[in-house]
This record gives sequence, structure tokens and C-alpha cells, in this order.
Amino acid sequence: MIESFLPANCYSKNRMKSVDGAVVHFISARYTMPKNPFNTKEIINILKEYGFSYKYIIDREGSVIELVPENFKQYHAGYSIMNGREDCNSFTNGIALFGGSIWPYDDRQILSLAELLGQDMTKNKYTLDSIKGHDEVRADWNKAHPDKKADIKHDPGEHFKWEILNDMLYGVSFANSGRI
Repeated sequence: MIESFLPANCYSKNRMKSVDGAVVHFISARYTMPKNPFNTKEIINILKEYGFSYKYIIDREGSVIELVPENFKQYHAGYSIMNGREDCNSFTNGIALFGGSIWPYDDRQILSLAELLGQDMTKNKYTLDSIKGHDEVRADWNKAHPDKKADIKHDPGEHFKWEILNDMLYGVSFANSGRI
């Protein structure tokens, strides 16, 4: 894992009380660098410019870059609800894979994500039901707040291999469920 922390204005100075899950995203530089949409430096510059952050990003080869120090609240999910709790930024880590709606993910990315989530699940004792896509946590917010609809999110998108990720993390989830 590579540490490349974003400037402090890209994440909260407040620490999360606990990490109770993860939100999966995609990111690219599709519009600013269409000929090189997975340029790590450009993607980090986009995050800096807009003041967004993820705990981790995973490049196309599966390399993990840590962007925010341990337990600091990241700005990744916006209007969101997971398992009835609002503001996923306050209790989840954001993880973005280099990709987008037009690109299938590389298997190395899914393997790195599974390893990262398995470690995080073990450390923080959460289960698979606390790992969601940005699309799902936004849709749940919109359902709960029909008068305040927020932009629809499409990440991690149709190319994301949830079934494979879930299969890889099932044992950790089962152990954390307290049913053993």
C-alpha cells in the first residue's frame, strides 16, 4: 500500500467514532484526460480541486493508495443512507476503483478490494451488509427523502462483480456476525 495523503481540506479534521462499513465507488479522469483516464496524478488532482476524498483508491493494476489518515472522516458519499443510518461519511470508509460505467473492472482490482475489505472487516467487526455501492446508499437516501432528491449515482456500476467480492468476503462476514 502506498500512502499519498490528500491535503487536510479534502477530509474532516474530525475522526469517525467507529468504522462500520464501506462504500464502493468508481473514479476516472475521463473528462479532464480522455486519452489517459486512469492517470493517478490527475485523479488525485481532481479530488484536491473539488475537496473530495476516499480512504483508498485502487488503480487498474490493483495497487492501493491510501489518501486519508486512519479513522478520519472522508468526503465521499454525500447524501446517503446505509442500513437506516444517514451520512455514510460519518461511519464508512470510501474506496474508489479506477473505472467507470464504460469500463469493466480488472480482476486485480477486485482481489485488492477484497483483501482491503477483509482486513477492514476483521479490524472493525462489520459484515457484508455494511458494504454497499455509492449507487445504493444514494438511492436509499432518495427513497427516505422524496422531497429532497439528490443526484442519482451510478457507481460502482453494472461492471462491478458483487457476487465475486461477496464470495471472497463471506467467511469474514460470517465470523463477524457472531454466529460461530
